Order: sequence, then structure tokens, then C-alpha cells
Amino acid sequence: MRDCKIKYNNSELFRIELFLIANHLYGPSYVTIDSAMFHRGLIPERVYEVIRPFSFYVNCLTLPNLFAGKLHALLFRKWNNRVKGRDLYDMEWYIRKSTALNLDHFCQRAIASGDWSEPSISREQLVELLHQKISSVKPVG
Repeated sequence: MRDCKIKYNNSELFRIELFLIANHLYGPSYVTIDSAMFHRGLIPERVYEVIRPFSFYVNCLTLPNLFAGKLHALLFRKWNNRVKGRDLYDMEWYIRKSTALNLDHFCQRAIASGDWSEPSISREQLVELLHQKISSVKPVG
């Protein structure tokens, strides 16, 4: 939700940018990475909870988006030529649960991190990246 629709009798009167409301209410403020990523469409789901007198939000990601984020971490984490064990464990968990992968979300993350320059990625390209990563990993010890 980037803006708020003001309605009267089921017709939209005008829209208000939520960042502008917050800036007006609380004065000049900083932008969190979550709100910036959501504003740019990198975090697609957000749940707002309105409780008087406080309002807050909770970011919610679907399993296909979480799986995409985990594969992004596995493939592009800057950790020498090693892979964090938790990334492999989590990837196996998603595969065992037959979790679908949101390729578009993966591509958005890879572009945002500077690790992918094309506007899209195919399943075959992703499989090739996984093969390259697995073959480049050197055992410790």
C-alpha cells in the first residue's frame, strides 16, 4: 500500500501518499530499508494493522518469495567460495515441502543486489547458476 484512498459514498475522492502523511505527522524522518524495498516493489506483501491510538505494519512474505530470497542468498552471498550451512539446509527444507519458487522475485532481488543484469531469468539459467555454485564450493578441512 503506497497510498491511501479516501472514499465517500463508494466513490474515490483522492489518494494520499502514506510517506507524506508520516512525514507531516512526525516531521522529517528516515526511510527504513523495509519501507524503501516495499515502495520499490521488492517486498510485495505488507499487512497493515490499525489499532487506536497506534498503527503498525508487519511485512509478510509468501513461501515462494521466501524461497526466492533463500536461493538469492545461497547463490550470491559474498562469503568467499563457501556456502553457509543454513542456506543449504533451508534450500533442502523448501524443496522437501515442494515449495514453488517465485522466479520474478528472485530476479528482482538479484538485480537489486547487482548480481544479475538481465530483466528476467529462466528456470534453466537458475539451474545453471546452482550448478556453477555447487561445483565452485570447496570442502572445509
